[in-house]
Amino acid sequence: MGTTNKKQSKVGFPTRVVLFLIGLISLALILSAGHSIITHKEQRAEYLENRARDLAMTISRTAGGRGRRSSRLLWEEAIAGVYEGRGDSVRFVVLFDGDGGILAHAGFEGAVVPADLTALENQISSGEYLYVYEMSRRGGPWWDTNQFQVSRIALGLNSAEADFLVRQAYVHFIVSGIALLALWILSLYLIHTVRRFLDLKVREESERHLTALGRMSATLAHEIRNPLGAMKGLTQVAREELPPDHSTQAMLKTVVEEAKRLEGLVTDLLSFARTRELQLAQFDLVGLVEEVVTLTRQETDETEVIVSVSSSVEKITVNSDRDGLKQVLLNIIRNAVEASSPGGQVSVNLYAKRERAAVIMVKDQGSGIGDTDPEELFQPFKTTKLRGSGLGLAVSRQIVTRLGGRISLLDNTDVGANCTVEIPRGGKASLRSGVQSALKEDSR
Repeated sequence: MGTTNKKQSKVGFPTRVVLFLIGLISLALILSAGHSIITHKEQRAEYLENRARDLAMTISRTAGGRGRRSSRLLWEEAIAGVYEGRGDSVRFVVLFDGDGGILAHAGFEGAVVPADLTALENQISSGEYLYVYEMSRRGGPWWDTNQFQVSRIALGLNSAEADFLVRQAYVHFIVSGIALLALWILSLYLIHTVRRFLDLKVREESERHLTALGRMSATLAHEIRNPLGAMKGLTQVAREELPPDHSTQAMLKTVVEEAKRLEGLVTDLLSFARTRELQLAQFDLVGLVEEVVTLTRQETDETEVIVSVSSSVEKITVNSDRDGLKQVLLNIIRNAVEASSPGGQVSVNLYAKRERAAVIMVKDQGSGIGDTDPEELFQPFKTTKLRGSGLGLAVSRQIVTRLGGRISLLDNTDVGANCTVEIPRGGKASLRSGVQSALKEDSR
């Protein structure tokens, strides 16, 4: 129902605890996915290194055995066999001597052959992996310049062949992201559903209370109205029978005025207790507001409060209950006028919210609502005024809610208070919504 219900819902359902736990689970999933990417990248590098080492050892065993270490032909056949037999996985093979010079190579067709290992390292592209295999020194002095001695074997591999490992990590990351998104959507939906359920339970309890209160109010109103009318009538007759300058005229006048005030309270009680049938029709909301301002002219003249009306458009057509909205606007504007100091100003602003709703904002320059919870002022018999029934805002919310709209009260940051009414503008959908709301309210 508003702020009060939301506070109660939060007490009944640990939203922050649930969100905190979901956040921890999300953080764990993110860290797991990040660790998976790092681990798979390490595995990718390890995979390429192991594969290059196996190829280098294959070349070494093929051409570097006992009695064949110095045969250039065997070395060239060995590196050519590895280069040509591995397809696109091997980009090049280079043999280096002890001084870093190139002895033989394969895979540089049409490309510049690097002069040494440093040049080769600078020539590596992003899609290649370079591995340098250090030959074993066992079996003779490999640095003997009189023989064909290989010191290092450098292999360039196509790094794309190991990308499947990284792709697995990214698939894991994407799946974790989708799982996180689904988790948050589902969690927020469940939280919203549970809080909505708790709000409905609170509202149901409040409706039961208000229903019982309405029945009691209706009974009291009926019991009070008849004797009160008799008292006022007899007092007025007595005033007419007595001379105008009689000493009791002032007291009798006070009795009549207080009787009228009690009649207003009885009327408010009946309005609150009875659910009036909605009378939906099209009308100009701007014209209705101006009419209500005219009806409050007597109060504004007495207090010298200025009521100004402004609208974003010249005419706002709505399909709603005119009499019900008239009562709502009378209650709100009169409250604003009574809350304002003599000579103050009350502004009524209207604007169309897209094509679906119309908004009325009433701002006063009074003392505001202070530390009072705005929702408490919508409860029956709750008022900050010295003389008031405390039913005006309760009846207003009842009417606006049945019309499918919303009403709220906020304390202004500078001075006064701001009451906002939002109602559907009309159309078949809005008519059905208003009627359904009315039927639900009547069933309660």
